[in-house]
Amino acid sequence: MADRLLTAKQCAYRDARVSGLGPSDSYRHAYDVRNMSANAISVEAAHLEKHPILSLAVTSAQARVTESVVRNASDISRAAWAIIENEDAPASARVAALHLESKRFREYSEKHEVSGDIHYRIEALKIMAQIPLEDVKAMGERARRR
Repeated sequence: MADRLLTAKQCAYRDARVSGLGPSDSYRHAYDVRNMSANAISVEAAHLEKHPILSLAVTSAQARVTESVVRNASDISRAAWAIIENEDAPASARVAALHLESKRFREYSEKHEVSGDIHYRIEALKIMAQIPLEDVKAMGERARRR
């Protein structure tokens, strides 16, 4: 509804904001900025951020995108668990699905930021590696419900 009240350039600005660009970059994307200083662009972008109809349109569009991402992530997680639990699935598919599902947990991410005493983290990882599959499934179910 708010979209009908926006100009084509405001719609382009909204779309750029929803795609992840910041206010100034979104302004550069939507408007002709050839004769504008960086400060002027920043000021104009700030004005657009305060535009009541445009800011509502940006917020609404971002909410739709976020809802879609959450829904898709949930669908992917359910599909991964279906593969993990399917005893007839090839072992490689089950391992790949488990690997995908494990990326949701910081302990299993491929990049770790370590600070403090690493001994406790290593011991925790050793303990996690010994947890039976049924318990891992239960942890996954609890994480999905959050």
